[in-house]
Amino acid sequence: MTWYCDCCNAVMNDQPGFNTSTGKWECTECGEINDVSSNNIYATEEEYQEAMGIPRCPQCGGMVVGDAPDALIWFNCPTCGDRFILENGELINVRHWHKGSSKTCANCGQSMSGGEYVAPWENGNNPDGYIKCPHCGYVNFEWDE
Repeated sequence: MTWYCDCCNAVMNDQPGFNTSTGKWECTECGEINDVSSNNIYATEEEYQEAMGIPRCPQCGGMVVGDAPDALIWFNCPTCGDRFILENGELINVRHWHKGSSKTCANCGQSMSGGEYVAPWENGNNPDGYIKCPHCGYVNFEWDE
């Protein structure tokens, strides 16, 4: 059985000293305390995702997998190759995340609709995704709804 961290999706079985005897394991990659008891064993990936409330890929209906930097909100679909963020229980394609958005720029207060979104894995200089405001050019790591 392979155990994955609930936060960063690291394979915990490969971590030094890994064991399930206490039912808990602190991931050596991110520090997340994980349930490694029999209560957290699922027969299939599909059963796990349904139990966790992770929807299927909105593009192709396939099962999605967690991705860095936070496998609880960032997902990839191995079937169609699209990447998503889980927002309010819905998977949103990161390429369209900012389009038609009600999010506003932290600098100028205007809508970031039409702004350029850069995902965390696309720019090695930042650990978070950001939207560049189409009005003032400000890089928004956090924004108002």
